[in-house]
Amino acid sequence: KQYSIHRARLHGVLLKRCTELIGADRLIVDRRLKRFEESASGVTAVFTNRAGETFTHFGAALVGADGVKSTVRAQLYPSQAPTYTGWTIWRGLCEVDEVWRDGRTMSLAGHGSAVWGALPHLRGQAAGWQVSL
Repeated sequence: KQYSIHRARLHGVLLKRCTELIGADRLIVDRRLKRFEESASGVTAVFTNRAGETFTHFGAALVGADGVKSTVRAQLYPSQAPTYTGWTIWRGLCEVDEVWRDGRTMSLAGHGSAVWGALPHLRGQAAGWQVSL
C-alpha cells in the first residue's frame, strides 16, 4: 500500500509520535548537525541551534538521513559531491476536487525522458504533483 504525505506534515506526525513515545523532555529539535566524531565506543555528534549555541550528543550510532546537502555524506565522502544526473524535477501542491479526495487515486503519465505524476496527500486536502524532464 502506498501513502503520500507532504514533508512538513510528515515532520509533524513524526514529532507528535516521538513525543508520545519518549516524552517531550527527551526529544531535541532546532538543531543542525555540524560534524561528528567516531570512536571505538560510539559517535559524538556536534550540533548548533538557531542562536549559534553548540551542543554535543553521544550515541552508539549516527543515522545520516539529512538530505541532498547532507553533513554526514560530506564528512564521510568530502570529494564526492552530489552529481547532476541529467534530470530536472519541479514539484508543487494543488487543491484537489472530489475525485482525488479518496486518498488512493494517483496519476502517472509519460515515458522515458518526460514524466508527470500526481499523488494524493493524506486527508484528501491536496495533491502533490511533479514534472521530471
